Amino acid sequence: MNPSRRGPLAPAAVLLLLASACTARAPEPAAASAYGAYVGYEPADVGRLDAFGAWLGGPAPRVGHVYLPGDRWSNIEGAPGYLEAWASW
Repeated sequence: MNPSRRGPLAPAAVLLLLASACTARAPEPAAASAYGAYVGYEPADVGRLDAFGAWLGGPAPRVGHVYLPGDRWSNIEGAPGYLEAWASW
């Protein structure tokens, strides 16, 4: 077939393909991953997690990890109610 006799459909098909490629939707962003941050070990430090998330401009951390002193058993056990703030978080 002679290239000059393709008719108006060939350029229209190319334009349609280009238009659909240019208007393709971007993929949806993935859900926020769970992350954590060490903000201290005192029960009052639990409140700092929300502030940390706000400082980052996103959600608050969802992973918590508390370091307790391990030099003697009484420190490992902690005072009664010591971890209640972390447990309720």
